[in-house]
Amino acid sequence: MTNEFCVYIISHQRAERVHTIGALRRAGYTGPIRVVVDDKDPDLSTYRDEFGDDLLVFSKDAYEPKIDLADNEEGQQAAIYAREACWDFAEREGLTYFCVMDDDYDWFGHRLGPRGEYLSSTFWVKDMDSILDAFVRYMDEAPITSIAFSQGGDWIGGEGNTYGGLATKRKAMNSFVLSTERRFKYKGRLNADVNTYVTRGHVGDLFLTYMPIQLNQQHTQEQSGGLTEEYLRLGTYAKSFYTVMMAPSCTTVTVMGESNLRPHHRITWRKAVPKVVPERYRKDDD
Repeated sequence: MTNEFCVYIISHQRAERVHTIGALRRAGYTGPIRVVVDDKDPDLSTYRDEFGDDLLVFSKDAYEPKIDLADNEEGQQAAIYAREACWDFAEREGLTYFCVMDDDYDWFGHRLGPRGEYLSSTFWVKDMDSILDAFVRYMDEAPITSIAFSQGGDWIGGEGNTYGGLATKRKAMNSFVLSTERRFKYKGRLNADVNTYVTRGHVGDLFLTYMPIQLNQQHTQEQSGGLTEEYLRLGTYAKSFYTVMMAPSCTTVTVMGESNLRPHHRITWRKAVPKVVPERYRKDDD
């Protein structure tokens, strides 16, 4: 596992705050970790000092013709440049499987117990190697495009959550376990992960979130760097509408949260992806 797998952490202007590395090590991950940044990052020299040979630098200009930001805004403020670069880095390292994560995770925890019971307290993951190995074996056995960890928003409502008791949800956000043999393109300046799993889901690609394991991400719009400035400039309302624009037949904008309410996308899955029709509905050819 440690020789055939790598975690790529995409980062921007957070050279001294790549918290995901510490979170992964505390969770028991022993494999290689690379930090991925663009050549225009003003903190590039600090990244080089911090990470040395574990730093990978790509050119945004080189990837500009290959991506679709889905808007006519100026500038290259978008995570999909780095996400696209990770495919190429993984291929150059001869990897079949790898994982792409953001830089602002502070822990990984268990949300369901060994019998599938809901855990009111989150127990920290201690053997991340085994979890990622299980993800890879799962993808080896099934035509899965990507697997992600659940996030805090997936657990709003606690044990009575809409998805309580489910092992997986049909989505993948923020973290991606990927295969270089199942490459796809991300779409959109903002909400790229949602845009991608919905539009690729239209044609049958299978993106899954594994619910029993949750990552905890720091409040995105309270941390400088990354895409915070773009979120604050355009707002979460505009962010959600990138997906409405790409998939209007199945996407609406609603309100998410308990006390800190904010606009958020809602996917109607029965209108979003192909389904297997039960055999009893088959019509005779004649």
